[in-house]
Amino acid sequence: MPGNTFGSVPERFYGALGRIVALGALSEMQFASVICHLAGLREKTLAGQQIKQLVDRFDKLVGGRPLPDEVVAIRDDLKAAMDERNALVHSSWPTVTLELARGWRTVSKSLRTSEDEYAVGPRPTSTR
Repeated sequence: MPGNTFGSVPERFYGALGRIVALGALSEMQFASVICHLAGLREKTLAGQQIKQLVDRFDKLVGGRPLPDEVVAIRDDLKAAMDERNALVHSSWPTVTLELARGWRTVSKSLRTSEDEYAVGPRPTSTR
């Protein structure tokens, strides 16, 4: 890919993006491990499942039973963090700095609020 495809992008930006990707994978893996422990499953059962699938599996597992507020907060914070991770990872970057990135990305059909909403952005996204 030509070096100027995305304009002037600091090399450290890609390092930060890579750390976000790695932390996201680790977070999904740890959440899957918790689910496996609670359900008595082997980890290979959930290997490769993405956060939405894992949250759905977790919610089915607890079956609507009341959970401590801390557990609900962790699940919700993890889901929100992974949504933000996906926004960062799956965007094109017309404006990039280490403090602020503005990206465009396509929207999956299942997440569109209208027929015309096939792309969103640019929206500010912190890289810190």
